[in-house]
Order: sequence, then C-alpha cells, then structure tokens
Amino acid sequence: MGKKSNLLESIKFIDNVLKKNNILNKNSIDIDKLVKTIKHKINLS
Repeated sequence: MGKKSNLLESIKFIDNVLKKNNILNKNSIDIDKLVKTIKHKINLS
C-alpha cells in the first residue's frame, strides 16, 4: 500500500503543478501520458 499512496501523491503533485502554472506546452503532454500510465498500472495492481 505504501508504494500506491506514494504514486498517488506524486500524481496529485504533478496535477497541481500543471494546474497552478497553467502549462500548455509539449512537456505537459508528456507528463499527462506518464500520469495516465501510472494510474493504469495502479488500477491493475
């Protein structure tokens, strides 16, 4: 459970940073893909 909650906290952090900075560049797309992949892996485990 520890790893799952750490990943969820990381996802929340990344999401908050993107929202606060209103990032609309290519990097945000890559981060979005990463977050979706992490969420998908969490849901499988």
